[in-house]
This record gives sequence, C-alpha cells and structure tokens, in this order.
Amino acid sequence: MNFKNAEGQLARWLEVLSSYNMKIKHRPGNQHRNADALSRMPCKQCDFDKDWEKKLVRVNVVTQAPPIEANEAVICINDGSDENKTLLVLQQEDENISLVKTWVFNGKKPLFKEIGERNYAVKSLWSQYETLKVDNGLMCKEQSTGAKLRVIVPMKERRAVLQQCHDNKTSGHLGIRKTLGRLKDRFYWPGMRSDVVAYITGCETCARRKGPQKRKRAPMQIQRSGFPMERIAIDILGELPKTANDNKYILHSEPYDDGKRSSYSVDIMYELPREVKSIPANKWVWELQERMEDAHQFVQTHVNREMRRQKQYHDKHLSWNTFNKNDKVFVFFPVRKLGQSPKFTSYWRGPFKVLKQYSDVTYLVNCGRKGRPQVIHVDRMRQCKDQRLLGEPLLGERLQGLEPSNQVSEMNDQAQVVGESA
Repeated sequence: MNFKNAEGQLARWLEVLSSYNMKIKHRPGNQHRNADALSRMPCKQCDFDKDWEKKLVRVNVVTQAPPIEANEAVICINDGSDENKTLLVLQQEDENISLVKTWVFNGKKPLFKEIGERNYAVKSLWSQYETLKVDNGLMCKEQSTGAKLRVIVPMKERRAVLQQCHDNKTSGHLGIRKTLGRLKDRFYWPGMRSDVVAYITGCETCARRKGPQKRKRAPMQIQRSGFPMERIAIDILGELPKTANDNKYILHSEPYDDGKRSSYSVDIMYELPREVKSIPANKWVWELQERMEDAHQFVQTHVNREMRRQKQYHDKHLSWNTFNKNDKVFVFFPVRKLGQSPKFTSYWRGPFKVLKQYSDVTYLVNCGRKGRPQVIHVDRMRQCKDQRLLGEPLLGERLQGLEPSNQVSEMNDQAQVVGESA
C-alpha cells in the first residue's frame, strides 16, 4: 500500500482519521494476541473440543411474538370466524394434504392413473412421495441436502405466509431470491417459486421503489405544421442584466418550422442592433416577415425527408408497452425532495387508472393532484400487476380482508420445533 499517494478507500480512511488528535503505534503480532484469539479457531494444543458446536446455547430471536410451545401454537384463519385452529387442524381440513397423508400412513403410493382427475397440488406431492414424512402429525418434506424437515403449508394459507415473509417490517420487502430462500428454510407447497415471483412482482411497495425504465423506447411521433407559427416552442431566457424596467428574463417563443435561431425577443427587450437602427420601424417589420416566410418555405421543402431520417434512426431499437382503458399503472415522477436521500425516494406513484388513449404513446391518467387527469407518455408508465397466486381466482372474485396477521409467527415456531426434532 502507498500511504504517500493514497487513493480510494484508503484515502477516505486517512481523511477521517486526520480529524482526530492521536498517535498511531505499531504493535507486533506476537503482542497482539487479544485480537488474534477472536479471529481464529482453537487448536488441539489448546484443548480443542470437537463437539463445541453442540454445546453452544441456542438463542431464539423473537421478531413478532414471544416463544410458545408447539402444542400451544394457534393460527388464526382469515375467514371471519372466531375459531382458532392449529397448523395440524389446517392440514386436516385441506383436502389435498389429507389425501396425501393417508398415502404416507399406509405406506403405499398409488398409481398415476388413479390420481388423473386430481389437481396440480396432489400430482406434485405424488411425484415427491419418497421425500414426504409425517412428524408429530404434521405433513413435512425432507430436504434434499440433509435431514431437515419443511412443513407443507395448506394452499389457502400461502398468501398469509408470503405476507409475513415479504411485507412484514422485519422482512424488509426483499427480492425474489432472498424471499424464496427464506421460505425454503421452513415451508413448502407445490408451485412455491411461481407464487413468490407473482407475489413480489405485484407488490405495490416494491414497484414504487424501482428505478426508471432505461430500456423502454416508444416510436417517434411526427407532427407536421402547415403554416408559420402553428406550432411554437416556448422557453425562458435568463438571468440577464436588468433593463430600465427591472426585467431580467425573456419569455422566448420560436416556431418549429424555422430552421434558424432568432434573437427577435432580445431586440425587442433591449434595443435594435446598430446596423439596423437606421432602418425605419415599418420597413424592419416587413423585412422580418419576409425572412420568416422564406425560412418557412425552405424548411417545408426539406422537412419531410429529415423527419423520416430522424424517425428511422430513433426507431431502430423499440421497446414499449401498450395499455387499455381502466388498466392500473404506475407513473414515474422524477422529483427529488430537498433534504431527503434519493435512495429512500419513491419515484413511482400509484396505482392509477388509464382513462383514455390519445395516441399510440400517450394516455390520459388520473395521476394529477386530487385525481385530476393528465396526459402521460408511455415511457413514464409501468403496468401494475396483480398478486394472483397459482390456482387463485381473479382479483374481483377474490375474498377481501386478507390482512397480515400473527399466524405465520406461530407457523415458524412449529416448523422450527419439527426441524429440531428431525
């Protein structure tokens, strides 16, 4: 390492340490044993015990509820009833798990033609019959890497498990890979990977935190003008020296069909240039009109060819989405709040509803203040996907009232007890 010309992380460390009044002294490694002992495993000469991992005291980190026993754990079903049911009862009430559990109890795997009319969940568990096991009355699945067991979750409880493992404050809205790894540690159900992908891609909180769509590009729209000043561009020019009337800015307008930059606004605000001061005012206005008409005629003869050339270059790599009326979308607002880090800013707002389609790339969306409609380009829009799990009905037919509850914490406790007993 070069301390004289430090760069990167080393330079930042030196800058931080330079603000302190201290003296740095070198200590040889043979005298620095207190820190060296913390970073090394004990050796055989130091009475190393091979079973040191088994003697460690297990510490359960409580994230939502205090530890409870497996036989006392209860799970509240979101069906509006006041009855509390355990995970064992939930598996017994599930038709698919009850059928597979009878196969495991009897020790006989049926033929595939006998389950031809069953759904995908039963057929998936049938194909994994050798890894299924009943532990303390609970249907579990053995890990392929070891003897650890994973509890099979009933299909109607999948959403509650995903809400607790993704939407909960202690979960942190992690991505697909980390959420799936967290679920695989204790739970299993057929189609778990596809359900995790569908649930996270439809999470509104995660969608608002995403960055802009860099690869999206809609086709260029050509708008032609038929006469001068039909389409104009407006901009504010400044800050300029103050005039006699204390004006510092110019509202500058320029026609789209004029190929040359003009300084007419500056001439009007300040004074005419010296070379045109001698020209009478009426004559100067007529000359200005003739110059604008000549420029418009010159542009009209070349504008069609140039528009096609620019559109051909722009439309080489197109990638954009199309939306229909009443579709739910997120709208991108690149607004940075003063005093707030951009890492914690939600640039996507919504979901909003598409009210009308104006063109191939513009839509009317109710994303303004107090629900006022605004015309939004397709590059600033993103589809709001539905969190529809495998086998669930459509959003309009789905039962309401599925709020995150404490039931999955009890599921975690039961799954941990089953894993330790295995």
